Amino acid sequence: INDFDHNNDEVEELFFVSLEELVQNETSRPMGRVDSPAPVYPTNHGDIWGLTAFVIRPLLHKLLKPVFLNDNNNNILQSKL
Repeated sequence: INDFDHNNDEVEELFFVSLEELVQNETSRPMGRVDSPAPVYPTNHGDIWGLTAFVIRPLLHKLLKPVFLNDNNNNILQSKL
């Protein structure tokens, strides 16, 4: 992670979070002047919010969340057999 090239003025901290943790912990909070709900991903390292959360959300919902839901459904089905 130390080799990751980033702008210290724009990135406060670098850390890893599992995709499963992001899917499971997504929430929203009012942000901006009109207090519209915005995605937030609480982690042990602090919240992922703002532009990063807005970029992550569609990827999680359209690509990854269905995979996690299918995996969970398969596990549930297998445990009933």
